Amino acid sequence: MAKVAPPKSPGKWWSTKRYILAGLAVVLAVVAVVSVFSIVLSPGEIHFSIISQASNSDPDGRHPLIELNLTLAANNTSHRTGVRYRSFLVYYLQYAASSTEKVKYSTPAKVIRAPPISQQPPLSTAEVEVSASLSMDEPAMSGGRRSNNNNIISVLLVSVVQFKAGPAYWLPYQVRVQCNPIDSLFSGSLATPINCTS
Repeated sequence: MAKVAPPKSPGKWWSTKRYILAGLAVVLAVVAVVSVFSIVLSPGEIHFSIISQASNSDPDGRHPLIELNLTLAANNTSHRTGVRYRSFLVYYLQYAASSTEKVKYSTPAKVIRAPPISQQPPLSTAEVEVSASLSMDEPAMSGGRRSNNNNIISVLLVSVVQFKAGPAYWLPYQVRVQCNPIDSLFSGSLATPINCTS
């Protein structure tokens, strides 16, 4: 008479199933952790540029003055994170002669209109208005016109920002960018924005 094999133990079958489910849970947890770290390590990006400027010059006197007003654009290109500006400093840099290797003057600019204090939403642009009076060396200006390229001016922007996604905040970090040289005597909106890079 043939022997009948005993039925498999239900306890052993359920134990195997639990191992499989536990393994899947571990895999999902690892994927979630990797995803979180990838987001944390790559916060949003902000691109700065100069979009318009206005200048008022006073050519009289030994060292003519020019009041230079600029409008900067802060473009938050992130699809998921907002940004909060904890500080925002702008400096006008004047270089010696026609070289950008040596800064002759560094003038702090007054921030007339600052970026949003609370939060700049994702995929949005905030405008910042700054102004400062600069002393222009002769003969760079004569009768309100530039007679040579003796005064090269660029903008240095230093800001401490903090990105936010949902309820979570990233640690604050410093953004430091410098804009390409500008024509200090031009007034109006720029057809092509002047880019600022780190």
